[in-house]
Amino acid sequence: MSYIRYGPFNAGLAPGINKTFLDGVEDFLTSINPAATDADVTSSAGIMQFLSWQNNPAKISATGPTAGFADLYQPLKGVIKIVILYFNGYRNATTTEQTLALPQGFSTGALWWSGAAKKCRPYSGATALSNKVNVITSLSDGANAGGSALSNTTQGLANGEIISGFDHIGLGVSQGQNSSAFVIFIGI
Repeated sequence: MSYIRYGPFNAGLAPGINKTFLDGVEDFLTSINPAATDADVTSSAGIMQFLSWQNNPAKISATGPTAGFADLYQPLKGVIKIVILYFNGYRNATTTEQTLALPQGFSTGALWWSGAAKKCRPYSGATALSNKVNVITSLSDGANAGGSALSNTTQGLANGEIISGFDHIGLGVSQGQNSSAFVIFIGI
């Protein structure tokens, strides 16, 4: 869009301020800086914030039946999502799995990275997903993708992909030791 010039302006003389002039300036400014009118972006004191990112997201927590607790945070919601799960001395020595509901579920799937965390399982509603977690077991040689698609759980000290939408995370069962570690999920 090109800008149509209306000046030069002289105090108290023609052409004066009018609707055509102000509409033209506003249209031009919006065309060169759409972020200035983006409802999903705000700024304060020079810091730009994306409204789908939460600097201090609400914590969803579960106390371990045997020890510790697990905290889940979802700082990024929207099409792209990020979930951070932290096991803090967590242990569930029972055979009943605790689940945490995500504030906003993944519709397609997610990549995941785990420290020395407990195995955890994706759920869709109350149903544990079977054969939807790929655990990388080797790097690709270019001829194939490598890894495994037969796992039902994420693994500690590993990474991989969940190949289905999910909205809950199961925190594991029959655990022999406490765990303090992170699992991070990024996906759609």
